[in-house]
Amino acid sequence: MIKYSCRSQGDPGSTIFIYQKGCNQPLLMYLIIRCPGCHTFSYVDRYQQWKLCPRCGEAISVRQGPAYLEVEDYSVAEQIIRQLERYLDSTQKKELSSDEIAALRQQYADWIRSRI
Repeated sequence: MIKYSCRSQGDPGSTIFIYQKGCNQPLLMYLIIRCPGCHTFSYVDRYQQWKLCPRCGEAISVRQGPAYLEVEDYSVAEQIIRQLERYLDSTQKKELSSDEIAALRQQYADWIRSRI
């Protein structure tokens, strides 16, 4: 099992970094986001503020747009993005409902728990 510890760098109002036990590197997490212009899914490091859309070039504000899911590894993010795009194509939907997003998060949490 991986244990995490939190440390604040500097003043109490600053960002909290999560460290893996026995490691001095912050744990990187990736947010799965979607471009508001062309609706392409993408992922960003959770500390990034902006992302250029790889399809249309729009500057995406990471903090203002919705984050569908937060994952530990970029390869998992890429896999989930492919699955989300296939799902939306097969159902001919333009957007996930709030219930579908909640179900996605629950499935990911269950998958993480099953790996421990």
